[in-house]
Amino acid sequence: MLSHPGISGFAANLVTLEMDDNVLQAFFRNAAENTPALLVLEDIDRLFFGLNKDEKPNVSLQQLLNCLDGVGTQDGMIVVATANNPEVLDTAILRRPGRFDRVIEFGNPSKKLRSYYLQKMCPALVDEALDTCAIASEGLSFAQLRESYILAGQTAFEEERDVAADDVTNAIQLLQTTMNKADKKRMQKSGFDWQDSKHLKYGR
Repeated sequence: MLSHPGISGFAANLVTLEMDDNVLQAFFRNAAENTPALLVLEDIDRLFFGLNKDEKPNVSLQQLLNCLDGVGTQDGMIVVATANNPEVLDTAILRRPGRFDRVIEFGNPSKKLRSYYLQKMCPALVDEALDTCAIASEGLSFAQLRESYILAGQTAFEEERDVAADDVTNAIQLLQTTMNKADKKRMQKSGFDWQDSKHLKYGR
């Protein structure tokens, strides 16, 4: 979309150190002066969720809303935002017409698409090996499939050879294991449970 001829493209990550309310305002103003323009706000959900505990965004929700409302009266400007976890977005962004009028979900690829993508990246994957990888990679996104291939490539590089089917299979399994551990960690409750607090209280 950004490479479409005749359109001025602008992209920004709202949680970088360089981005604050003033920079965001200037970003929108620059786009307004170069219409027709397309603005892409990357990973907008990280403003509300996903930052480390010691990270704090320099962009306020109110300033973002002010900029979006200003775009609503500006001809020739389109704003697109990406989000990995749209459910954490403030309702003020998604529920008011004129800010984001359409929400489109890009789901994870099917087994057929995973097979096609994996085979394009690694021609050594054929027949049974390709099918095994496609099945094992269920639930992975295209980005995660690419990460699996990068992991496989690192293994092959260290052994000074081309990427083999086993490298990709092992990389997918490793990535799946890492993801499962991360999911379990997110599901754990913070702090002490009742039993823990009781033991601490009585010095046991």
